[in-house]
Amino acid sequence: MIAALVIGKHGSGGIPGKNYMPVVGRPMVEYPLMAAKNNRRIERIFVSTDSPVIKSLGEKYGASIIDRPSDLAKAESPTEFVFEHAYRLIREANGPLKYLCLMFANSPDTLPDYLEKAMTLLDNDDSLDSVVSVSQYNMFTPLRARRLKSDHTTEPVLELDRLGISNTFDRDAMGDIYFCDFGIQVVRPERCLLDATGGALPFRWLGRKQGAIVKDYGFDIDARWQVPVIEQWLRDHGFSETRTPYDGK
Repeated sequence: MIAALVIGKHGSGGIPGKNYMPVVGRPMVEYPLMAAKNNRRIERIFVSTDSPVIKSLGEKYGASIIDRPSDLAKAESPTEFVFEHAYRLIREANGPLKYLCLMFANSPDTLPDYLEKAMTLLDNDDSLDSVVSVSQYNMFTPLRARRLKSDHTTEPVLELDRLGISNTFDRDAMGDIYFCDFGIQVVRPERCLLDATGGALPFRWLGRKQGAIVKDYGFDIDARWQVPVIEQWLRDHGFSETRTPYDGK
């Protein structure tokens, strides 16, 4: 069986209630739920949450609800432990799954076709533990990363003198830089989620070897400045306050 698992807690840092705040006319968590509902290969949807609001929205899309324990609903709760807890319950009730699409309530930048593309990569390469989506952000090259010191000065995060790069101001000097944007995360759960600490850092729930699909842009929402950017992404991909790309399907 192939399933989707959406996670989101009731409380949140940065933006209170961000997981169900209105974005282009509907609660943010509805976007991953809609993508999962409209993917032809996903047979079940699960939602792990402590939020009555998110539970209600999940049930609207036929999701099975997993009650997220309070110790996994804290700001410091490791994401990999949240996924492991939910998958063990899913596995206990349904047996091992082939693939599990891991979805964040605050990552609305996802579409059924992206999920399909990720699953096809897994179909064709058994060495991959997971497939994630990435976006190119050369302006955020590690060459420009700074650390703020206690005396209100800054210093480079990297040891720039050791890199052998003549122009460390050049944002393209390290080549194209990609970041996981979390719109798509499809895993082989038997490899990735039965040992929460067994994967590669920093996203240990994705296993050791990750394939990638490249998106135009996107990210999980943690700050208010990101909201209008994601709203633009949604409009670029056919969403408005009155319609979705799934209407009539």
